[in-house]
Amino acid sequence: YVLGVDGRGIGAFECHPKLPLVAVGEKGNNPNIYIFEYPTWKVVHVLKNGAERGFSALNFSPDGDSLASVAIAPDYMLTIWDWRGERITLHTKAFGQDVFN
Repeated sequence: YVLGVDGRGIGAFECHPKLPLVAVGEKGNNPNIYIFEYPTWKVVHVLKNGAERGFSALNFSPDGDSLASVAIAPDYMLTIWDWRGERITLHTKAFGQDVFN
């Protein structure tokens, strides 16, 4: 059971395809995506500024080098992350409604 780090709830989570890592996208104003080591739940990366209110979906690329996120209303932004560098590589409008994985 994982509570959100910021205490605002979780909108999405995703396991890394090769490493013992879990990405957790939070809900609430200016939410973050936290990358945790598993099973210690130590935060190893924090991804910021990907959404206004929360995340509905997260997905690592098959090789695990990138992470995709989709934001919930009101922005519905699709963001591709270089999660190791904690950088956004693509940030664009995705849809006009929530997308769930």
